[in-house]
Amino acid sequence: MIVTHFSQEYLKPVAKLCRQNMDRDIMPDFLLNEKTFGDPDYDPELTLVGKIENRELPIAFIQGVVRKRADGKVGYIKLLCVDSNERRKGHARMLYENVEQKMKKQNVKQIRVYESYPNYFMPGIDPFYTEAVCFFERLGYKKIGDTSNLVADLSLQSFDTESEEKKLLEEKIVFRRAK
Repeated sequence: MIVTHFSQEYLKPVAKLCRQNMDRDIMPDFLLNEKTFGDPDYDPELTLVGKIENRELPIAFIQGVVRKRADGKVGYIKLLCVDSNERRKGHARMLYENVEQKMKKQNVKQIRVYESYPNYFMPGIDPFYTEAVCFFERLGYKKIGDTSNLVADLSLQSFDTESEEKKLLEEKIVFRRAK
């Protein structure tokens, strides 16, 4: 795998990689832009793309950041995504170890995964991403709780309450907009 720094030219292909391989989350281009280049602690040395020779599209992506906290510098892996057809080939480990070594050079003593307040993709690894949970546990990380992405598609939901309002009106209960 060829490792290169993330840049604007990779924004759309990496967002597409995430959309195709993180089925429980959305990753529009604008969101990836905000969470990478828009992060006040964005570091191009810690944001990497993995490619395979003679293939145009990236197969892996990692973003790390270092934040100053009250007790010193803390490293965060904000996002790690590998094409589902390229998993279990060492790509994620290669990207992770690259970022980890660079964080160590910045005197980072602790690395946390995903919950990089104030600018994060998700507040931890969703337990439904079993492969990701197992990957980080193999690296020695300890799970301290579960998180879930609470996104709900409401586009097909009907919010018409007319029949319920009629029934309540029969019981002398009236609904109206507050003024």
